[in-house]
Amino acid sequence: MIKRIIEIGVAVPDLKKTGDQLSRILGAQGGSIISGKEFDMRAQMFRVGNIEFELMEPVNQDSIIAKFLKTRGEGLHHIALQVEDINETIEWMIRNSVRLINERPVLVDGFKAAFVHPASFGGVLLELIEGNPMWVENRELPVEFQHSHLSGETGVEGLVNVVTLVEDLEGMTSICSKVFSPENCEIVTSNKYNSRVSLCRIGNAYLQCLKKGESPGSFNAFFRDNAIGLNHVTMKVRSVESAMAFLNREGINFANDDIGAGLMIDPKEISGILIRLTEKAADSLQDLS
Repeated sequence: MIKRIIEIGVAVPDLKKTGDQLSRILGAQGGSIISGKEFDMRAQMFRVGNIEFELMEPVNQDSIIAKFLKTRGEGLHHIALQVEDINETIEWMIRNSVRLINERPVLVDGFKAAFVHPASFGGVLLELIEGNPMWVENRELPVEFQHSHLSGETGVEGLVNVVTLVEDLEGMTSICSKVFSPENCEIVTSNKYNSRVSLCRIGNAYLQCLKKGESPGSFNAFFRDNAIGLNHVTMKVRSVESAMAFLNREGINFANDDIGAGLMIDPKEISGILIRLTEKAADSLQDLS
């Protein structure tokens, strides 16, 4: 039913500014600008290895994205999942009491889509997209990690996991188990976060849930206001040492991850997107715990 995470949605006030930041810092490759008339926005995909960031800029102050920017500020907005059959997936969601924003598919740049209400998913907005859109250079999004197209850069190869803060860890794990299958989800004790975390495999990446307020002191700066919902994404790099050297040369602010083998890019550097870089590919639950 659900194949993988194909897109991370980001609300931004300035499409070009954030696109330039993603290209400079992560070596992202931009696609054509999409006119999202149905949502009163402009959008553009930026591919980094095996994932794409959808940057969304409002075209008027009454749009959904404009309201999000006013209440939450720029930054992570939603996760998009690739599905085999959108109608079948919608029917399954309804049968299993998963609340949807739209129970009939809408067209997003010619592709059928539906949205799972955040209230049904621990404060996270999910977009379901049928098929594999070719929004960057008319090419499908690769499944495997890929070298960034720029030389001498951070060396980002793709998505490892998306991290969200939740009020009810057991409840979120239960709904994830229902949606992504029980064998793909597990609650484990994390040495990194000194707490229990929920890990759910979605294709070639993980959704990682942390209970609000349980992060250790050394991570509190990264969790900012400790708000429920999407918090940060973890990206694989070829070499953390090389990434640090590049970021230093470029004057990009970051913090060493003194608990895990990685580093955090200051969210102010990329329009409020908190990004953790690691050399681990997350081939198992132990890689994330």
